[in-house]
Order: sequence, then C-alpha cells, then structure tokens
Amino acid sequence: MNERSKEYMDYMQSETWKQKRKLRLQIDGYRCVGCGTYGSQLNKIEVHHFGYKIPFGEEDPYKHLVTLCTVCHMNIHRIMKRPTDPSGVSWWNENTPQIHEYDFNRDALRETITQLGG
Repeated sequence: MNERSKEYMDYMQSETWKQKRKLRLQIDGYRCVGCGTYGSQLNKIEVHHFGYKIPFGEEDPYKHLVTLCTVCHMNIHRIMKRPTDPSGVSWWNENTPQIHEYDFNRDALRETITQLGG
C-alpha cells in the first residue's frame, strides 16, 4: 500500500469523513443517484469521490461527493478508466492518483447483478 493509499484509508475512518459522508447521503435521500435504489445487502449504498486532487477533509459534499450503489460505483470507475485517446490511454489512469483498489471487475459485477435478479 502506498503512502497516499494509507492516508486515504485513515481518512475513511475519521470523524470528518463520517460527517461528510452522512451529509451527502442526506442530500441524496439515501438513494443511489445513478439508478435510484436504496441499496441492499448485496448492493450497498456508497459515497464516491469525483476525484482525489483535493486534500482529504477539504472536499465539499455538495460538489465533490455523490451517493451510488455498488453496481453504479463500479460502472462509474469502468467509465472513467475507458480509453480516451486513439492509443488506448485512459486520461483517468494517467492523471488521477491511485488511491483505492476499486478496479472494475466484470465477473464480480455480473455476479452481483445476477444475485439482484437482473
């Protein structure tokens, strides 16, 4: 785990993060803004950062965070990591610090969708 990842993991346990997360969940009515679900045991509700260039603790819950279910969160990461130029390079991977291991896993996504009855 790199230093930035450790900082991220520590921040995710902080009271500052818990308050910001709670506020974003309240703003979005505890629903995924992608598909509208309230979540379930298999498809939990999560709060996603739009990026990691803002120092931890300084993100604005109204501008920099969004409530998503696990499936939509995985899809957002897949979309962000898509090739963005003819050589196949992903702008996101090239310009965003790698903070957490939320890599898109197609098999895990299919399994979750199947378990949800989709």
